[in-house]
Amino acid sequence: MTKKRSPEFSLRSALDDPGFSPRPADLGGLAALGAGDDEPAARAAVRAIGRIQSSIAAQSARVLAEADAGGRRALLRGLALRAGGLDADAAGALAVARLGDDDARVRSAAAHALGKLRPEAASLALREALGREPDEHVRKAIVEALGLVGGEGAAEAIREAGVSGVRAERAALMAQRTSARAVGTVTLDAALPGAVTATLACRRGLGVLVADEAARRGASVLRVSPGGERVDVAWPAQRPLAALAEVRTALGLAIVHEEPRATDETDEALVVRALRAPAVDELVRALTRGAARFRLRWAGAGKRRGATWNVALALESRPGLLENDPIDATWEVRAIVHGRGVRLELAPQLEDQRFAYRVAEVPAASHPTIAAALVALGGVREHDVVWDPFVGSGLELCERSLAGPYRQLGGTDIDPVAIERARANVTSLGVRDVELRVDDARGARVPGLTLVVTNPPLGRRVLRGGDLEGLMVRVIDNAASQLARGGRIVIASPAPRATRDAAHRAGLTLAQHLAVDLGGIEVEAQRFER
Repeated sequence: MTKKRSPEFSLRSALDDPGFSPRPADLGGLAALGAGDDEPAARAAVRAIGRIQSSIAAQSARVLAEADAGGRRALLRGLALRAGGLDADAAGALAVARLGDDDARVRSAAAHALGKLRPEAASLALREALGREPDEHVRKAIVEALGLVGGEGAAEAIREAGVSGVRAERAALMAQRTSARAVGTVTLDAALPGAVTATLACRRGLGVLVADEAARRGASVLRVSPGGERVDVAWPAQRPLAALAEVRTALGLAIVHEEPRATDETDEALVVRALRAPAVDELVRALTRGAARFRLRWAGAGKRRGATWNVALALESRPGLLENDPIDATWEVRAIVHGRGVRLELAPQLEDQRFAYRVAEVPAASHPTIAAALVALGGVREHDVVWDPFVGSGLELCERSLAGPYRQLGGTDIDPVAIERARANVTSLGVRDVELRVDDARGARVPGLTLVVTNPPLGRRVLRGGDLEGLMVRVIDNAASQLARGGRIVIASPAPRATRDAAHRAGLTLAQHLAVDLGGIEVEAQRFER
């Protein structure tokens, strides 16, 4: 059940809140803001359209029919951000229809969206649109989209279109690659050619927990970045990388290759030489089945499209196993260029099965790696009675069930929809001995409680516009009043001083704390002990 917003709610003000969870009903307002003259609000509105967590296909069709040209354009830009996610196919169909819009800017936005969404009908629709499009700017947009989409006849259509410029040349090359594209996959179960250095990315502040988990899986920790968002480890040749990729607190894995810079060598030449290094070739050959394609990203330097194009051209003249082709790439290569050389981080593009149990979500729910980190912070005791006061979609309980034995799991939430979705997730995972119920965290009772682990929804779902600090204090008071001797409370606190003070008054000790970035929202992960 969606909570009713207060009469003072302002969609424009809500966009300034990094934890704002937009709803399908906001779509018309977001499209209007995306078409407005307030550029920060327009950008935020488009991003918000892309992250609505429910289906918006029907509402999108209605808004496209009713909005002015600016609104239609903003909505299409937002739909492009849903590539590979919810409504991607329906969004692609809507974009195809808008290739015939009366407004040239809307047609251009539709072409851009199709280049991102790439539905099956995109190639034919773009080729037909290119044949009838009179506006030169839109023709260029269609050509670029065709380069991304590819398909039979795409490269030929681009060359015959007569669109000049470097972007058209790139699009033709990309489309040609698409038509000859072979399937490639990466396997991390294969034997490595030798020991490697790998890096694990995580939410800022969680590096120490990632390092601990990686060490338990057999890695030797080399370095945790100062901000705690990256952990470098040494991994032995005798163990497949699959075990390291299973680290649950990490966002992703990449293999590191360092290459020193030659005298007067340009960044592009340095990156090309590093990509063609024998060590990189051996590694990619060992782990790739079929075509080895990669997408290049430049760390901290924007997209650098010109530099990427120069690297692609240079690689064409120096044949090797890795091919520069960002469409359905088997590897993503992050180039960190510095004065002494370059650090390549080669990230295999795999379907992440670690959190496959997650079949239902709620707004403001935990990211599963955050849930795993909070569970790690709490530790595992086989007789634990665990309670999540703000259970949301149940990810903390799912992760605790995977971490080790326990006596009982329990979760409460004031939203019946959240309880339903948490139940779907724990059922998907096959969790046993779990009780979920609608209840208020400020007064719920849990007999035998030994561990609280929770990531409060920061008021977005339970207390919009209310006293967040007061809520946190009352939950700590309630939990502490039930906590057994030796018990722990682990919370991602949005009000760290208030929860510290409340825990201290309740006779608890702060055993560990980490400043953590939850995607633009700073919290403190705290572990209190009795």
